[in-house]
Amino acid sequence: MRSDRSLEKFIIAVIAMMSIVIITISCSENSKGRSKAFSGNSNSPSSLSVGYGRVLKDNPIILSNNEKLDAKINYGSLLSAEQVFITTAAKLENSCGPTSATLTYTLNQCFKVLKTKYSTPLLPIAGTWGYDPNSLEFLEIHTYYHQNKLFTLFQDILAFMYGMANPLGPGSGTGGGTYTTSLPASLYDKGAFWYHKELETYVNAPASTITEGSGSGGSAKATIMAASYFSPSNFTISMGTDPSIAGFFNSTQDPAMIYHESSHALVNTLFNLRNRNAGISSVTGVDFGTYTQDEPMSLNEGLADFTSYMMTKRARFAEWGAGRFYGGARPLTETDGIHPLGLGLSSDDDSRLSYPMFLNYNPNSPTSPVEDCHNGGLTATHFLVALSNELISNCSFDQAYALKVVYGIIIETLAELGDLTSIGSDNQSYLPAKSRINHSYLTDKDGRLLSKLWVDIVNPVNYRKFFQTFSKYFLKLFTITSGRSAPLITCTGGTYGQDKLEKLLDKYGLLLFKTYNDNGNGYAPYDGTPTHTPIGHYGTLTQVNSANRKRSILIPKKYLILNPESNSSKFFIFDDQTNMQSIINNLKSNGQITRMSSMIPSTLPFNNNNANISPGEVVGVSFALYNNSNSTMAGVQVLGNDWHHGVVSGWDPTPYVTPGDYYSGDPNAIYSGDMLPCNTFEDKFPLSSEGAAPVPTSTPQVGECGYITRTNGIHNCSLAITSVPAPTPCTSSDHEMSRSSKTQTKLMPICLVQLSYDNESRWVSQKTYMKHVGLAQEKCLYSDSPYDCFIKVIPGAESQYFSKINAKSTWGKTLVLAGSPAPEFNSGHMTIFEVNPRTPPGTTFDCRFRTRFTNCDDCWHDSSRSDNDDYLDYEYSGGAPFQIIHFKFMVTD
Repeated sequence: MRSDRSLEKFIIAVIAMMSIVIITISCSENSKGRSKAFSGNSNSPSSLSVGYGRVLKDNPIILSNNEKLDAKINYGSLLSAEQVFITTAAKLENSCGPTSATLTYTLNQCFKVLKTKYSTPLLPIAGTWGYDPNSLEFLEIHTYYHQNKLFTLFQDILAFMYGMANPLGPGSGTGGGTYTTSLPASLYDKGAFWYHKELETYVNAPASTITEGSGSGGSAKATIMAASYFSPSNFTISMGTDPSIAGFFNSTQDPAMIYHESSHALVNTLFNLRNRNAGISSVTGVDFGTYTQDEPMSLNEGLADFTSYMMTKRARFAEWGAGRFYGGARPLTETDGIHPLGLGLSSDDDSRLSYPMFLNYNPNSPTSPVEDCHNGGLTATHFLVALSNELISNCSFDQAYALKVVYGIIIETLAELGDLTSIGSDNQSYLPAKSRINHSYLTDKDGRLLSKLWVDIVNPVNYRKFFQTFSKYFLKLFTITSGRSAPLITCTGGTYGQDKLEKLLDKYGLLLFKTYNDNGNGYAPYDGTPTHTPIGHYGTLTQVNSANRKRSILIPKKYLILNPESNSSKFFIFDDQTNMQSIINNLKSNGQITRMSSMIPSTLPFNNNNANISPGEVVGVSFALYNNSNSTMAGVQVLGNDWHHGVVSGWDPTPYVTPGDYYSGDPNAIYSGDMLPCNTFEDKFPLSSEGAAPVPTSTPQVGECGYITRTNGIHNCSLAITSVPAPTPCTSSDHEMSRSSKTQTKLMPICLVQLSYDNESRWVSQKTYMKHVGLAQEKCLYSDSPYDCFIKVIPGAESQYFSKINAKSTWGKTLVLAGSPAPEFNSGHMTIFEVNPRTPPGTTFDCRFRTRFTNCDDCWHDSSRSDNDDYLDYEYSGGAPFQIIHFKFMVTD
């Protein structure tokens, strides 16, 4: 039980805000592509026209042609000679107006730039924006100019894609446009092209103090840095000033930093574009990334670097803002001098910055692997830049148009992947079937969207899913599809189709899919009858040419196991009171955890830091996973949420209250009867003699093992918990809860209990154990939840994520090189349990977790199908797409 900390030392690294982006930095760099430096120019109001000002057109290193430039300079010497238009508004605040001659839309107060959070917008001087270039006021104007430049281009590309997609369709606008687009017809009518509120940017955010080694017994080291980050919770951007640097340094002095952080706001807008169009509030929207080191967050960072490239046209990120004083400039092509020569990176086919080899690669410190989302996004950026360059060379596009096309496909990709309505597109050819993404728009008993659970935890965006969807939309534009005689985008003087795209993806290790999943993952009625039909296996399915997959390695899931090495722990337990309290408070503050049991005080007084699980504790558990294959695994995820691995036994749907069975407060979950575990999964647990439910002898039906819920255990019918018959009884037409046949489906918590009686041991539900020990249901962790009465995974803290695991190795050893420190655990590496204080010491649990990884051969596509189509979304409620791993432990006093 006690965790072995000799390798993976516990250094708590609390994630304060799960989607906040902090530019982390580490070494020096060489700069290329210098432009001519200007002599000093006056920025006085008298030298400017009304509405005009001057800005830094690029960062100070590029403008000065001096890679060692000091911050103690007169920034007026770097000003552009020409004045630029800022705004004629009465204050530095923008209204998003039309950016296309064919579209008319307005959204007042679109964005503003402020000195600090509580400042008021800057006012012009004599109608101009002539402020001292060495002042924060100048940086407000400078930031406003560059943001407006980006946002104008963004709206132009969005309008370009909307016009090409034609979601209104021919004639009266009933749908069925140019291609199946994720862009809704009412995009502009409903203002979905922007977030629901104005974006605020603060140019003088306080510097951050980062303390390393906190709570580990090691010496703490404080680092001051000008942290720049986007906060999705309130749609704000903070740009940092670092007082530890002599002179006047601010991250906004580097336009690349402005474009990068502003890109996060645009990605958030696009990921929620269909949600905004459908009227889903920001509260139930989704963030593109859950933890700061997971693959969605890495992709978010990669897209932000690509956006910076699109604006600066230079393949290096932030020489000044991240590189000069922190050593964190990032290369965006293999030929950049930041990449060490010894790595052999080049534009040769077999020398690209490929996935997953370079996930933990820090180009400024290549001998020190680091699990960081910024470096984790480098492969995505390098691919997108390379694709843009190939379009230029193959299709005779100019650079601006190539970048416009690539960003336009990113727009389509993000809008589909974040769709909580589960539709994915409004003009599908097989209407009225519309469910094709993120499972279902049903809500659970707490009003949470099932689709949000899928986006956040169950089937989130990873490298595979993003580039599969991106590639699908690429083919829609560049190839001839049904109903068209020519591609929508013509590759002048050449061709660029499926074969070339797949070969480029493979050079970067990103050809991780076997089909383009054209038909989606839906499972819903599409023909108007009650019969559920697998929409996701209906219609066109474009196959990948397997001959193009040479560097993209796919590994069977069976090779992901617990550490088999002798004298090594298979899991690590964290129950230190101070650190766990800090983690919980931070996860609550960012909205990741919304509910905990009232049985456990917020101060966690039962936590005893003995690396065991004791009654009343809140504990973090992290698996020591082992890659037993000969290739690198990446994007490893462990799921601890409830899933359909048990069946209801002895359910009585009679609508009358029976004390201890129908507990008030939950109208959709019926607690009569019990639940028995199924052993029809690959782990074959438990044995029939150990309490497993009966296995059906024919095709599994609802309520039997082998049948996986199509609604994740959510029922449309109503079984009201009252003393009178239910007003809307379930009927046999409800396929997962039938009063007449007394069948229903229900998700089962992951933890079973070992119960010994009559000289035999059985694995039973926590409800059975509750009755066995004589505990009243109201004494459970949650009075309306008897099936996780004694131990429960806290929703919002159920997923563990590990960036990559080398062949024949663990995650910890993957991040440790000779002489380097042990890796740091943070809340993203652990599943967090709460334990009922009334749990009897000596109780033995077995928690059935599900695991998978991004470059898995059989976790995403259904290998049992001859067409290699992806699993349908509902199947992620079961065990088939996963490798099942057991966590067995005894509660100790």
